[in-house]
Amino acid sequence: MLAEALVREKANREARRLLDQEETAAGSDPYARMVETEERRLKARLEAQARVAEQTQARREGGGLDGLDLSRAVQGGEFLFGADAELEPIWGSTDQTLWAAGEAVMIHGPQGTGKTTLAQQLVKALLGLQPEVLGFAVAPTRKKVLYLAMDRPRQAARAMKRLYATCTEKERAVVDERLVVWKGPLPAPLLSHPALLRDLARHFSCDVIVVDSLKDAVAKLSDDEHGSNYNTAIQMCLVAGIQVCDLHHPRKANADNANKAKSVDDIYGSTWLTAGHGSIVNLWGKTGDLVVELSMLKLVNDDVGLLNVVHDHEAGVSQVQEQFDMLEALVQKGALTAAAAAALTVDAPKANDVEKARRRLRQLVKAGLADEEAGTRGGAPGVGAAVWRPTEDGRKVAGTQKPTTTMSSGRGFGGGAAAGSWASTDPF
Repeated sequence: MLAEALVREKANREARRLLDQEETAAGSDPYARMVETEERRLKARLEAQARVAEQTQARREGGGLDGLDLSRAVQGGEFLFGADAELEPIWGSTDQTLWAAGEAVMIHGPQGTGKTTLAQQLVKALLGLQPEVLGFAVAPTRKKVLYLAMDRPRQAARAMKRLYATCTEKERAVVDERLVVWKGPLPAPLLSHPALLRDLARHFSCDVIVVDSLKDAVAKLSDDEHGSNYNTAIQMCLVAGIQVCDLHHPRKANADNANKAKSVDDIYGSTWLTAGHGSIVNLWGKTGDLVVELSMLKLVNDDVGLLNVVHDHEAGVSQVQEQFDMLEALVQKGALTAAAAAALTVDAPKANDVEKARRRLRQLVKAGLADEEAGTRGGAPGVGAAVWRPTEDGRKVAGTQKPTTTMSSGRGFGGGAAAGSWASTDPF
């Protein structure tokens, strides 16, 4: 068979040689003939592409919205007065919400400041195994939690194990049943699979996903295409009823970023990484510090203020150091203006600090612990300002042990009073 193939090849070469001789004798240039043939092929290809483009455009114009998912469109009344317009805190209260249902939360801070420690406590609370984190109530989820342990999974496992060191057999069963941990890199890049987070959560029957950490999910943090793609990924989760918490840290400290982040603009990476988040919790300190600062860079509602968080690394738990007590100060002083209250919390208070103090005083009024005497407009600064005084109930409550924050029995987050009634009609 090999011999036959060689004979055929030799015959073909001889035939081409003879054809070239004939064309040359007739005045035909073989090279010119080859160019002419290739030119015809290119023209045919371009014409075919133009025809295909015309046919595609005709189908689009004729098809309209056929084949597209239009299920996310709702009537105006439903949008304004339905469940979407109601604030449902996952972490915090209706006045001070650190994480709201339907809005992603980012925990940001340098390495070693306790981002993973804090996130793992949130996971435990979401499983219903503890009522609060840092004194703020956490509403348990009804389904499962998917924890993406992409950043050093073995270290994350050791840290999480400390948190469950004293768990009972019943609690162990809850962890086995309702916590799913993904170890290491994602099974596919988000850039080419923007629905991956949603699909993973769906596959494992989870309604909360924790991304630890962002650098492992987004290949190029400062690239807008990658950032926009990640924003699309979390929005697809949220509209499907899957809550998102992700962890992110700044670049390695240098002269340009050695200071504490004071706004969203100070967070490293594309603006699209933070654009889709409803709230951003910022931790600040040095690697391994037992006490770090917590503040909010992006708010849902009232600011929780600057909190000093103490990490117990042996037990894997965190708590807030004793903070300024507005009610106690009001009882001690007998009466306070917003400016005077702000001066008790910070040195040289600014207008923003005074407004924060005013909101805290009005929260006491709402709780029946203080009365507000309306001020008058005009006059010198501070003259005729509103004054707050403690009520009798306020005096009784001040100095007594504060009630422990608990979560409502059987209540989850996501659309109604009943636990877990927020199951989504997934439009994707």
